Amino acid sequence: MSKSEISDLVEMVDENNVHISPSGSIFCKKSVRRGSGYPNFSGRMPCVELADAIVSKGREALEKAIADVNDGKYGKVRVIYGDTDSMFVLCPGMSRKEAFRIGAEIADDVTRNNPKPIKLKLEKIMQPLIVETKKRYVGMSYENENCINEGVFDAKGIETVRRDSCPLVARVRLLHW
Repeated sequence: MSKSEISDLVEMVDENNVHISPSGSIFCKKSVRRGSGYPNFSGRMPCVELADAIVSKGREALEKAIADVNDGKYGKVRVIYGDTDSMFVLCPGMSRKEAFRIGAEIADDVTRNNPKPIKLKLEKIMQPLIVETKKRYVGMSYENENCINEGVFDAKGIETVRRDSCPLVARVRLLHW
């Protein structure tokens, strides 16, 4: 669990008017940090019911977010891909600057429409983008509205970044892209 996630949890407790002394705050942070790994064993949760509940709530939040984006409020913007913790939103005919603006608006709306600690963050704008299959995409990413002319090559799940293929395959894939 990251420091920001722990801070969010502590803020949430403080918002509910529960007083935490400085030493209690440290204890709370350490407990959350140490306790976050216990339900998970080798990537699988030993308590199947808890794992199913977490996945179900995540799916429910994602489906609601997709429906909210696709309802027409944002014009022709629509979700082209959604997975456990991310959404890819197509913004046809928009500049990168406009895409950042609408992306921030979507992130704020989705965050506001879900209970804490669910928070959607605008991570980056990608243009061009090729989505090969689930969790496999490549494109130029722009992480900041002020750097819309300085894209970074970004590839996930394809042979250019996978470690289970030989270096030749990765280089050939890059040449074809």
